[in-house]
Amino acid sequence: MNDIILIYLICAPISIIGSLFIIITWGLFAKVGQHSGSNFIFFQSIADLIFTFKYILTIILYYAGVEQFDDSVVDTKSSSAVCFFLGMWGQYFGQATVMWSFMMTVKVFLSFFYANIDNSNSIKWYHIFVWSFCGINAIIIAAFKQYGPSSNGFHCDFNVDSLEDAEK
Repeated sequence: MNDIILIYLICAPISIIGSLFIIITWGLFAKVGQHSGSNFIFFQSIADLIFTFKYILTIILYYAGVEQFDDSVVDTKSSSAVCFFLGMWGQYFGQATVMWSFMMTVKVFLSFFYANIDNSNSIKWYHIFVWSFCGINAIIIAAFKQYGPSSNGFHCDFNVDSLEDAEK
């Protein structure tokens, strides 16, 4: 577990610094609505920043000695409420980060083929799609109780053992 925590300790601050750099730069220099492409990068950075806090919280829980986050043997068949929540949090915001990249691709595709469309109100529809798609996906996975310790027990994500139990 120490190796994973070390990776989190190195990578999480780098991710936070990168996300904050984009958010602050966007806030200082971008004009909302005029550069809709930068709006997508801004929202992706927000999703990534929130996603990274999952790893910061994992580090805190590890050093606090909370069971299922310490170096003890992890029962991957059971999950604490905290681990379940972290898995759901990671699914929601991790997928939102990727979905904002997808929305940038959709935006370029639509502007390439439909250059005369009024895009002034389109950001609202992108938001509705991204956040609701990620929310529905996270809720469906939660309804089937698929969040918990990963198969190696190092972090909370999809619980492979619960998938195997569901197949039986």
